[in-house]
Amino acid sequence: MISVAPVLTHMTAQDDHNDSRHFTYRDVHPDEDLGQGNIVPKTSALARILAERCPKHVEGETTHVLVLTQSCDLARRGSRPCSAQTILVAPVSPIWGVIIDRITANQSEIERFAGICRQSFKGEIRMFLERLLNNNVEEHFYLHPDADVGIVTPSCAHIRLCFGLDAKGYYQHLRANRTVSLTESFGNKLGWHIAWLYARVGTEDWVPYHSSKEEFHEMISNLLSNAYPWMPDSKIAEARKELLQLPDNECAFPASPEEMREFIDLMPGRSAKDKALRSIHAVLTRSLSFDDDKIIQTVLSCLRQERPVKDLPEPEQFCQKIGEYLAQERLFCNDAIIDRIGNLLHSHDDLSALPDKRSVIENVRSRLGKIRLFDNKALTNKIYNLISGDPEFKDAMKEREP
Repeated sequence: MISVAPVLTHMTAQDDHNDSRHFTYRDVHPDEDLGQGNIVPKTSALARILAERCPKHVEGETTHVLVLTQSCDLARRGSRPCSAQTILVAPVSPIWGVIIDRITANQSEIERFAGICRQSFKGEIRMFLERLLNNNVEEHFYLHPDADVGIVTPSCAHIRLCFGLDAKGYYQHLRANRTVSLTESFGNKLGWHIAWLYARVGTEDWVPYHSSKEEFHEMISNLLSNAYPWMPDSKIAEARKELLQLPDNECAFPASPEEMREFIDLMPGRSAKDKALRSIHAVLTRSLSFDDDKIIQTVLSCLRQERPVKDLPEPEQFCQKIGEYLAQERLFCNDAIIDRIGNLLHSHDDLSALPDKRSVIENVRSRLGKIRLFDNKALTNKIYNLISGDPEFKDAMKEREP
């Protein structure tokens, strides 16, 4: 029989609700029976059991245990012991292990060696974390940090790794050392996890009950950035291509994860948007037409052939909007460009001392109007900058990138 540890000094009689508590927790009265959802810090006695029952990496990271046995089976009636002969508990450890396990199961060989993860997978991890934090991942139960509880970092109870404790030997030990318990609704949700029922208990989600969508997403972003190094997919793909071209005896091959990360980070990493714009730039550079309408048609023809544009929900509507935008702006016609040059000359300091500056500028404008002095490269650059800065194009491409 294990000796009962003294009751924690801060566990005095108080109401179930405490405004300073996180919304998933409630304080427990010292006289309460042990119950489902009670949270107990890892004691030396529990550490010995954890070492026997849990995988080594989990045992070393465990900070608490979460009681899983139903409260009705743990209730004592008068002087009689509880009806449960075994108390089921789950180890609780920081959330990082769960995130990293999810990542490593989906890494490529080069990512695993470098200790990084491709940027595009972050979206899938984000959705997983949204489910996890709202306790919709059955094998884990999320426990938010609360200093008074002793949980100092975002944590999870591992339902699949639960194990039993002899009720006669551990009932009083768990009861005396517990800090808080889950609230009734979250205790019910924990019961649903354990029973693996196909019905959702109506606990409050973070959004909109306890935080804004922006605050919730920021919390997930912080978890993601702290969990693992992330690299753009394009950089990883380019690095893999470079490595495949190296001879087998190449001494410069990255010899450590740190060197591999540096090697990958040096890659240009052109995004889908960059590649589409580069293709547009190349097509326009080959065009000999300076007619506005023909240029617009060339731009649209190029856009319609681009995979990132084809993958948009409504590619033809997008191209139509781009065409209308270009036709309205007319920034690449001669008159508009000549006006810009005239305005630049008018404001230039070196021309201010001329006795008849206005006449000089008008003569320059007149001569420019009579010739086609704008070569393909200059014209293409103007169109390239116009498209890349267009809100429709920027927003559409942003949706396609991680």
